[in-house]
Amino acid sequence: MSDPIGKCRSNYFKVKDKSAFEAWILEFDVDLVWSEDRVAFLGNADDGGIPDRFASEDDLETVSLEEDLHQYLEDGEVCVVFNVGSERLRVLWGGAVAIHSSGATVSVRLDDIYELARTTFEMANRPSPAEY
Repeated sequence: MSDPIGKCRSNYFKVKDKSAFEAWILEFDVDLVWSEDRVAFLGNADDGGIPDRFASEDDLETVSLEEDLHQYLEDGEVCVVFNVGSERLRVLWGGAVAIHSSGATVSVRLDDIYELARTTFEMANRPSPAEY
């Protein structure tokens, strides 16, 4: 068995205050990529998840990038984050979340295809999983 490996990244989006955004997001394990007035982030964790962190060394409460990011987005902006990973080719996973400046989110997972196929093709059971 091998160690799972994954990555995440966002699209490019606009933020209200570049300095405040950088001070906040660089507390997570990410790299920033600027393109003119838009920014994207690349996750450095190998688990492929959307980064989170502990509130402090003494406070083990989790601070979620996904839950708090909307506060930094310009009005009407949407940050889309893709995350993918694998344990060799034994199992693959992935998904995406879109975060609107209002705080509303929508998400999809690769695993959603099984139920979508079952209902679309009127199958009694879901297709077998793409894993071993």
